Amino acid sequence: SHTAQYRHFNSNRATSKMHFSKEQPHGRQRRQRRRANVVPLIALLILLCAVRPTSANRRRAQQQQQQRGSSEDEYYRTLGVSKRADKKEIKSAYRKLALKYHPDKVEESKKEKAEKRFREVSEAYAILSDEEKRKVYDKYGKNGLDALEKGIDPEEAGFGFGGGSPFGGGFPGGGGANFH
Repeated sequence: SHTAQYRHFNSNRATSKMHFSKEQPHGRQRRQRRRANVVPLIALLILLCAVRPTSANRRRAQQQQQQRGSSEDEYYRTLGVSKRADKKEIKSAYRKLALKYHPDKVEESKKEKAEKRFREVSEAYAILSDEEKRKVYDKYGKNGLDALEKGIDPEEAGFGFGGGSPFGGGFPGGGGANFH
């Protein structure tokens, strides 16, 4: 009787297999398809986790960007103007900030910070209000201004596209943007 029930179970199973069409996989085929669908998803998830920056990496990248940005457009940010600002906008921004941070106009407790900020604002205005200094700053940054103050052409000092170095050396013949 046990074997008869077993045969009956197997025969029902066989008919049930026939009942499924090829469109509906079952058993091993279904598991294989599930695995085939899951494997790329797992690989994608691993890739996203590996590529996604950690909070420490994001902070480091932001700090580096701020440092780069601070050397490139620090004076513009100090005055709160864009690089496209004209002389009138720069002068207006300077006057507002100079009044705000003037050491004689602030409370005694905030005087030290105000003096520091006032010097920064004054320095930014001195550079951005002078056409020649502004052009040098826009093209070469603070290093170019330092070279200009020493009487050295920033392009020749190696701050331009000439590829030179302020320390000399480099490739014989100069090369870069200065070739003829």
